[in-house]
Amino acid sequence: HQVGAVSRGRIFPKYRGDLLACAAVVQHLREGKVEATFYPRNPLDVLAQQLVALVVERGEIRVDEAYALTRRAAPFAELPRRSFEGVLDMLSGRYPSERFGELRARLTYDRIEGVLRPRKGARLLAVANAGTIPDRGLYGVFLAGQEKPIRVGELDEEMVFESREGEIFLLGASSWRIEEITHDRVLVSPAPGEPGKMPFWRGDRPGRPVDFGRAIGELARTLLKRSDDEAVAELVERHGLDARAADNLVRYLRDQENVSAVPTDRRIVIERFLDELGDPVVAVLTPFGTPVHAPWATAVQARLSRERGIEADVLHADDGIVFRFVDVDEPPEDAFFLPDPDEVERLVTERLSSTSLFA
Repeated sequence: HQVGAVSRGRIFPKYRGDLLACAAVVQHLREGKVEATFYPRNPLDVLAQQLVALVVERGEIRVDEAYALTRRAAPFAELPRRSFEGVLDMLSGRYPSERFGELRARLTYDRIEGVLRPRKGARLLAVANAGTIPDRGLYGVFLAGQEKPIRVGELDEEMVFESREGEIFLLGASSWRIEEITHDRVLVSPAPGEPGKMPFWRGDRPGRPVDFGRAIGELARTLLKRSDDEAVAELVERHGLDARAADNLVRYLRDQENVSAVPTDRRIVIERFLDELGDPVVAVLTPFGTPVHAPWATAVQARLSRERGIEADVLHADDGIVFRFVDVDEPPEDAFFLPDPDEVERLVTERLSSTSLFA
């Protein structure tokens, strides 16, 4: 991979089902399709960061000039003046409630003269926090009540935020009850034989774009319509698979179709089964990716909590959503997991404050 050279690469499927996505991405590469790029509109957290840096660099700047300069950047081209001044209020110590009282003001906002000036420590803050990549970390899990810390394992901070004291989770081959959650660790005690929720580690990957998810689903639907020989020939000629990989993918799709059904761009598959502990699980399978599945899962969680009084363990990934029900004999009917499109925004907004987005 260098200037003037033709880029070459090899695609390695990690498991059998990965062949489908690999075949779809090769077709996209050959057709020159590039994923659409979207930039965030009015990200106020970034605005706050950049305003501190701007005022530090200038030493003093008029509010009108700072606002005009901000709106020259595409993400802030339509930034309302009210939102801009709301960020200035926050940075200058004018908070909406006492909950924010411990935050230090970073700027001085002279509202009479309409001028911004940096406060002590603002320069160091701007230099030391120049990026926007979130500082995600792992929480150590330790046995509670021990003089010398005994480490059990680690948990993703997103899971820790969504957990509560008294809850039970699985780690390794054992169940653990959360006794206390501190700023950097989780203290637990053994809970042998107790059913618990599965931990997850998500990381920061953005997930499969919905357009690529549709392409994967369309390819699956197309291959299922073909005879085995036709499907293998198409995968070899158009998708870059060798004969063995193509045959393996076709057999994989046939096996899945015989057992249940294959999710496509036009078909959502819902499966029900019992996990190793005997708890009912509902899996909603689609190829549309995490950006679709994450809000979908949040909307269903909101319905479960509000309409049924149920809190389910939920995991979402690029290939679907899994709902695990503890102490529930019979999960809701299939239609319950397909919320009305007109209701989704309200349901997600209702549930949003209790998700890790507000960690």
